[in-house]
Amino acid sequence: MVTAKKPESIWIRGDLYGPPDPISNLPHIKFVAVADESEAERRLREQRQRIHDWNHRFWADHNSRFNAEKEAFLESLPEKRASADELSTFYKSFLNANHASHMAYNKELYRRSVGLLWPELLVSLQRIVRRIPK
Repeated sequence: MVTAKKPESIWIRGDLYGPPDPISNLPHIKFVAVADESEAERRLREQRQRIHDWNHRFWADHNSRFNAEKEAFLESLPEKRASADELSTFYKSFLNANHASHMAYNKELYRRSVGLLWPELLVSLQRIVRRIPK
């Protein structure tokens, strides 16, 4: 008998990535403080964590609504099963109904991502200066 192996957390570039969340489908990420972390590095790490947490909440909420609406759609069918065409019609309807939410999400994601550029640049410059021998 083969048992499913529980996904493990992995370290990538110093940050801990967990298995995908069953609802949001995103991995939980723990952005870990580095030794002798500067104030700029701490602010950047915390900002990245806030963005990841916000992103996770959006997709958990979105996917919960999608699953609930899909289940209600399937329950409304005589055989409680849908053909590929029926599912595609449902999915198009769901996307159309949530278009404004997706556009607001994209706009906010871009805003937050661009907001990381300056802090990332400052931290990168700090790290370069740190490597210069004194």
